[in-house]
Amino acid sequence: MTGHATGPDRRGHSKANFSRVDSVGGAILISTWAVDRFGYPLGKLISQSMSMTSLISSKFAALTAYTKEHPKKAAFALLSLLFLYRKLRSQARKSVNGKVVLITGGGSGLGRNLALRFAGLGARVVLWDLNEQALHAVGTEIAAAKGYCWTFSCDVTNRAMVYATAERVFREVGKVDILINNAGIVSGDWITDIPESKVERTFHVNVISHFWTIKAFLPEMLKANSGHIVTIASAAGLGGAAKLTDYCASKFAAVGLDESLRVELERRGYDGVKTTCICPYYINTGMFDGVVTRFAWLLPILSEDYASKRILESILTNRAYLVMPRLLYLIPLLRFLLPTTLFDAVSNILGTNHSMDRFKGRNVVPPLTGPLPASAGGAPAPNALPAGRTGHH
Repeated sequence: MTGHATGPDRRGHSKANFSRVDSVGGAILISTWAVDRFGYPLGKLISQSMSMTSLISSKFAALTAYTKEHPKKAAFALLSLLFLYRKLRSQARKSVNGKVVLITGGGSGLGRNLALRFAGLGARVVLWDLNEQALHAVGTEIAAAKGYCWTFSCDVTNRAMVYATAERVFREVGKVDILINNAGIVSGDWITDIPESKVERTFHVNVISHFWTIKAFLPEMLKANSGHIVTIASAAGLGGAAKLTDYCASKFAAVGLDESLRVELERRGYDGVKTTCICPYYINTGMFDGVVTRFAWLLPILSEDYASKRILESILTNRAYLVMPRLLYLIPLLRFLLPTTLFDAVSNILGTNHSMDRFKGRNVVPPLTGPLPASAGGAPAPNALPAGRTGHH
């Protein structure tokens, strides 16, 4: 009985010992070859790296065993670490007081909400939009709160107009510190029923315009190695949905643009220029009026205030990526792990492919054409710096 009881442990220890001997032997062989081939420093580095890997592996195994034995203590420790991390991150918020923050699509919805929040933190807010009345209303709100705001009417799909308006911003306001590409539109129809002009318009507003604004303002950020480019993308840039073909495709492109820009900045050594990609579910700004969600407790339609607050916090803490709600962080993992048919079935169960069935949206003002008009004057609002207006959006 004794032999039977201790046999598995001995076999287990022997297997572990043989495994450890194999690892050490492999490290010695590789290190010897490296010394002979490349010299002592590289051989020593490889040996140390393999020893470190073995140490990390053993510690991880011990941590796993402790978690199984003491799940409550492990959960408490994890929650404590998460709380500490969030606390430290919140304390590391950067100041935007006196900084120039430019927001496209700033006349309404999320853009307006972000503008008011940034102005409340002392930022010098610059708003671009097509609707001049909406721009004036937001500028008046900011002025009433003793904030600083400039407004420019600019068609972000018109490359020449973007560059011309950017030059006015440089002259009248100064270098842009934070660029928020927020302007966006949606068609909300079957691909066979979307006019070609709307498909093109969706791509021009939702992603191609980002190239023009980034090319207009990034060079000055690079000179100072300081700045922040924010992409308001969408959860639709992580997974497709019915009746959102053009919108999803444009948002996938926006997510890809942000990621490529981030690694490009890292590759070039501009560690002071940050990027943030925002991927929210539907937000109740009016742009998606009529959309429905099957499980509001799981996939809620986000309030404008909640979304803007989370976005602001992400920008202030230089967070690279924000997805709302958190459940949607699982989309890339599920797509990788699940067969396509099962992934689609999960989407159907959650109701995402029926969310646009009652979509109404809001009217989008068509782009204006023609030569760039002369700037229109306007008296500055009380307690605010002068507002400039030129072009169309």
